[in-house]
This record gives sequence, C-alpha cells and structure tokens, in this order.
Amino acid sequence: MESITSKIQTYMNSEAVCLEDWYGDYRALAEIPGEPVTIKPNLNEIKKAFAAWVELRREQLFNLICVEWDYPARRKNEKLQDKMSLAAALADFLLSCALQIPAPVATSVLLVQMGLDQFCHS
Repeated sequence: MESITSKIQTYMNSEAVCLEDWYGDYRALAEIPGEPVTIKPNLNEIKKAFAAWVELRREQLFNLICVEWDYPARRKNEKLQDKMSLAAALADFLLSCALQIPAPVATSVLLVQMGLDQFCHS
C-alpha cells in the first residue's frame, strides 16, 4: 500500500491525479444519480465540483479544521511550515475522523493548496 507521504508527493506533483482521485471517491460517496459510470468530467469540471463541495460543507470543514484540529495554532509549528508536512498532518487528522470525507489525503492536499490561512479566516 502506498504511504501517505508518497501519495501526498504524487498529489503535489500532479493536480490532475489529485483531483481525479478525489472525484472518484466523491462520486462513490455521493452516488451521483443519472451520471453514467463511463463518463468522467474534465479537470475544470472536477475543480468546480470540489469548490462546490467545499462551499456546501464550509461550516463543517471550518469547525473540523480551524477549530477542532486548531489550524491557527498548528500553523505556528515549525514542522508544519512546508505544504507537504502540513498536508500530511491534515490527512492524518481527516483519516481519523468518523466523517465521510472523499479521499481524505487528496482532500487535505487540495485544501492546503487552496490556502488554509484564508479558509480559516473567512
């Protein structure tokens, strides 16, 4: 099985792989009605789906990441200054949650790349 660190490195190097993995899990969890299995949206459509998913769950994600995980305090940790380490720590946290978060490792990378400072201050 691929380690979280290796998976994060892959995702950091390829937004396309990250988005496709996120969408595959999102689709499985959401059971999107009427969408044939063989049709895969383009990357721009997947980006829009991710943005819509974040917006729909903004309050839940804010409470989870900014309050419960306490991102504002964690961002001061020297070990979490690079995006790779931050994404790994967030992925560990999301994987431990009992919530249904699509592809938690991909989600953590996408959220880190989106900008947690801005997200937690919005």
